[in-house]
Amino acid sequence: MSKYTIYGDDAFDRKIDSLLGIVVERVVDTVGRKNLVALALGGGYGRGEGGVFLNTNGEMSLYNDFDFFVITSDISRMQQWRLNRALLNLSPELSEIAGIDVDFSPVKNISDLKSSKFTMMWQELKSGHVVIYGPENIFEQLPAFDLNNMPHEELAKLMLNRGTGLLLAKQRMEKSQLKDEDVDFIARNIWKAVMACGDSYLAMRHTYSYSYKRRSELFDAYKDVQEVSDFYPWYKASIEFKLKPVMPAKGELPAMWNQAKEFFARFYLYVFNVCLDAQGMNFAQIQKAFYQHPPFAKNETMQQMLKNFIINMLEVGPAKFNLNLFFKYPRTRLFIVLPSILFDNEATRDYILLLPGISISGSGDEILKSYLKLWNRFN
Repeated sequence: MSKYTIYGDDAFDRKIDSLLGIVVERVVDTVGRKNLVALALGGGYGRGEGGVFLNTNGEMSLYNDFDFFVITSDISRMQQWRLNRALLNLSPELSEIAGIDVDFSPVKNISDLKSSKFTMMWQELKSGHVVIYGPENIFEQLPAFDLNNMPHEELAKLMLNRGTGLLLAKQRMEKSQLKDEDVDFIARNIWKAVMACGDSYLAMRHTYSYSYKRRSELFDAYKDVQEVSDFYPWYKASIEFKLKPVMPAKGELPAMWNQAKEFFARFYLYVFNVCLDAQGMNFAQIQKAFYQHPPFAKNETMQQMLKNFIINMLEVGPAKFNLNLFFKYPRTRLFIVLPSILFDNEATRDYILLLPGISISGSGDEILKSYLKLWNRFN
């Protein structure tokens, strides 16, 4: 039985073990043994459900990403910032060696584990991971939040990020000639968006699991429910693509993207209506509600609001001063703007003006560039 995948074998595990040895060596060199407490592999491979891609000759290769989590001794914020920069610079080198993207989460001090707030990423890490350096029980210190009672903001962030993935896939599809890596990128983001739809549906019904296979099984209970019956085979296919991807033909991509967008619009409305404790709101109404009374900013302290103001002044600029939003975290702006770009026929286009440097006459490329710059910073 494979340690890192469902469809792999012992030889595939040995390949991963060898790569992880290289990662440990390079991270120790970068962070220093004095500062490094633990290094863990999370994501699909850390949970034993990593992707296995079969080449045309039947050989197995890695798919998806390596997601690493770095736990440090109690170092200063400045030291954390420097290490994050160093690990960001290390990622391309390790990605080239591994043949897949190698990502590092922001470093976290060991003393901060016990006070960590709920995030989907860290709770899934607690549920399934492989410690490759340091104490095996390091994440017992993380609070045991219930994935079946996930904060609505976590689901909103999931939909925001996967909706942005659809935008990026569409941008890539518009190239005159698609290479194999373009097909891979487009297909991957289409299936990620589909999976997010099903994941959010399960989470809203308090039946979510950190395991891809288990989520696929849980979704069987809803296959005959009218609102998701047509979506059911797509969700099942998204899980299988995650575990054992098969690339579609180039000519299939536009139809796949359009169907994924249609499903995504349905579940996006569902999730954000729940976030607003509402029913039947359309995209324009959801945008207006987030603009007037952002639901995730209700309990922010005065200190947080002042910090948000400074961030907005620096990242958005005084020319876009807005009393409603300048005391809110910039992600609020992304929640409002995404429908204007992705669902432009149904959402309020005027909210595009909330983007830095964008005027009413801004081109589509300028709008997307401004949005992605903000998203990369605050997603």
